[in-house]
Amino acid sequence: MVVRIKSEIPKHYINWLGRVEYRNINCSFTYDETSYAAIDRIFRLLHRLEPGPENTSWELWLRAERGTIEDFGSFEELRADGQVESFEEFETWWHSEFPEEAAWFHFAAGEDQKIGYRAIFLGHRHVLEVDSRKERAFPYDIAPFTAWLEGAVRDTVQMVETGSYQELVERELPIWHRTGTILRRDLWRVFPQWKEEFFQDFSQQEVEEFLTSAVGYPLENNKRLPSVTANEFYHFCALGYRAMGYTGTEKSEKEQYALHADGRDEGLSKLDGDSPEAFARWLKERPRTGHPWEVCRGGNSTHIDCIVHQDAHGYYLVVAGLAETRTIEAVRFFLALYRAGVPVCIRNTEELKARLTGAESIGIVPEGVFPAYCHDRFPGESIVDFMNLPRERQDELAKYCRWQPIPVPRMKKEGETP
Repeated sequence: MVVRIKSEIPKHYINWLGRVEYRNINCSFTYDETSYAAIDRIFRLLHRLEPGPENTSWELWLRAERGTIEDFGSFEELRADGQVESFEEFETWWHSEFPEEAAWFHFAAGEDQKIGYRAIFLGHRHVLEVDSRKERAFPYDIAPFTAWLEGAVRDTVQMVETGSYQELVERELPIWHRTGTILRRDLWRVFPQWKEEFFQDFSQQEVEEFLTSAVGYPLENNKRLPSVTANEFYHFCALGYRAMGYTGTEKSEKEQYALHADGRDEGLSKLDGDSPEAFARWLKERPRTGHPWEVCRGGNSTHIDCIVHQDAHGYYLVVAGLAETRTIEAVRFFLALYRAGVPVCIRNTEELKARLTGAESIGIVPEGVFPAYCHDRFPGESIVDFMNLPRERQDELAKYCRWQPIPVPRMKKEGETP
């Protein structure tokens, strides 16, 4: 089957070129001459617009029509090939492949004319790169894609010129492509099962205890330990593991740490476990190449730390665990230490309190953007958790979302060099 639907062209090449560009970051990747000429014309079109803040980049929304079911293929041919048995099955297949009448693609492009470099992103993926510093290799024919892209950019620039772009995008851009925020309590209102899962086996009494007892970093000066040993640190960790319901609590406290921590302990396990002097010396001289404080293993942003902090007043512990999926664990770890009378504070206290009460603002990022480390998309806001908007119940969700304005490109003023 030959797919002639316009929106299939960008979808196919986003997937294919996105993988190729990712795998060839340090290698040359060559296109056909027709595509290079199309890329030149695309950038000439972009130069008619005012660039972004860095004066080297542009951002647009491109629209591709779905087409008709006849564009999708021939029902008679597909039935003869045994791929469908009825027209209803054929129509269902068509709608499953292209559920919307039009597909929208985020387009971004940038260039550095001094070094002869150009890059194009589509659907938030790097799809095209032209680097004059690299020698060209075997050419790949991507002319159908660059032809579609040139036409889409030309149509969009013309809409900017006539003043119809902003109205069209604001009216028709699906909300799963938008950037904004939603309060966690409103997200829970639409999806109450998410709240139930979040607070599973965590009582309202524990929530209230955390709200009244949790303090942020740094801890006040009058709450300190005069000294700490390695074995005492293992004991602090074991208190947390037990509170979180971790396995292995029948083991020694040092063994529990080895079972659940990151493992790169910078020599902590080799210390005399009962010597305050050995721990103090290690704390000062440790190589800082590992993760001794990562007491609950996880990814870069999904682990839990228990840090021994020392200052002029003595020692105290700092719990850190901001990932939404580890929130209850981090809170329980803190509460276990607090109940045991250990001087302890927890980082991002106010953010965690807001999360437990539903007052936290969650950052909504467009589909295709991985929802992590997106802080720069929310300037001036304290956003620490991000999500892509789920496709289900979107109309109901939209009532609670606060959307950022969609950036609107502008034509260059008369007299400016395009």
